[in-house]
Amino acid sequence: MSHLKRVNQKVVSLLPSLIKNTFKIAPKPISSTLISAAFNHLFKLEIIDGELDFLEQRWLKIEVTDLAITLFISLQNQRMVVTTDHHQEDVLLRAQHRAFLQLLHHEVDPDTLFFRRQLLMTGDTEMGLQIKNLLDAMALDTRLPKPLMQFFDYVERHQMGSTQGNQLTPTIER
Repeated sequence: MSHLKRVNQKVVSLLPSLIKNTFKIAPKPISSTLISAAFNHLFKLEIIDGELDFLEQRWLKIEVTDLAITLFISLQNQRMVVTTDHHQEDVLLRAQHRAFLQLLHHEVDPDTLFFRRQLLMTGDTEMGLQIKNLLDAMALDTRLPKPLMQFFDYVERHQMGSTQGNQLTPTIER
């Protein structure tokens, strides 16, 4: 194996830890503001078309378990609000970062991850189905800047480690 390839693998293997630590030390108001702005840009058409109205004054909690990242997402006054401050969630989505990357790339649908126990969804069944349908219908990978998607592709291709043992118990409650 070439020296450059080993360095690349080492860097890629350290990325989850780097992201986790960066997110941990970043000031919460700054990270919330930046993530909210990104979500409002990405979901601009859905907000205008009312496709996200089911999030109005309700909270979706997203947990990226292996990166120790928890986000609370809501729609308030036709703006997406993303925060790390705790709110009582209506729906919880929990998975490791690789599962979320697979959703982003449309490599696998939410149902498949759910039944493989790699995606946990709990909470309000109707809202959970609306979120699942939105994820199925959207092509976020075409909306993100190409260099960012190329970076995600690179990380996913070179990610070290097994995906075994990343199973979560699926439940949907009302």
